[in-house]
Amino acid sequence: MRVLVTDADTPLAQALLPALCGRPGIEAVAGIALEPPRFEHPRFRALEADYRDAAAYSLLAGYDALVHLGRVRDEAGPDAL
Repeated sequence: MRVLVTDADTPLAQALLPALCGRPGIEAVAGIALEPPRFEHPRFRALEADYRDAAAYSLLAGYDALVHLGRVRDEAGPDAL
């Protein structure tokens, strides 16, 4: 199985990536994020891209599962409402 993880530069992803890479049956894990994740493993590949951009949709090809850890990025800040 090949797994793609979004927002792979987050603390949650940093905890999840080693578990995915060490799991039998998972042959490859890719992490997509705006900044390259600080994680290294022979089964892991970092993808620096914005998954909100339609051009990044092609990165989904070839993966069997998607772990979406995306979060809302509030550009206006918490007091905007």
